[in-house]
Amino acid sequence: MFEHGLSGRLWPIHGKPYADETLSSWLARLSRAHGANPIRFCTQALPHRKVWQWDVDKGTDDALLLELAAKTSTPRKRVLGTTIRGYPGYLTEDLMVTKRPPWLPTYLYPLPALVAILSRVFASGC
Repeated sequence: MFEHGLSGRLWPIHGKPYADETLSSWLARLSRAHGANPIRFCTQALPHRKVWQWDVDKGTDDALLLELAAKTSTPRKRVLGTTIRGYPGYLTEDLMVTKRPPWLPTYLYPLPALVAILSRVFASGC
């Protein structure tokens, strides 16, 4: 039926998130498992999503969460659990989508700059 035995429904390596893992960490781990840095992997595997242009750990992009659940055969609830939205009432009462969270230091924002640095670290093999 499928020439190479792959349907394309799942990514070749579709590891599940660890119990206490954040979405950004899970994406970075999936990226490395596929032999790419996080930015390159997400650009190729999720070309219609701008994954690293906002704080993905907030979990505000429902379509991204659904696609990750489908591509990794992971229950939607478990994918949501990798985000801040998976902890209502524990980490934040009201998730602000458009502003920097007050608990996130300014020097860690915007996230794309941090991701670019981490991508270079991963690329160097550290």
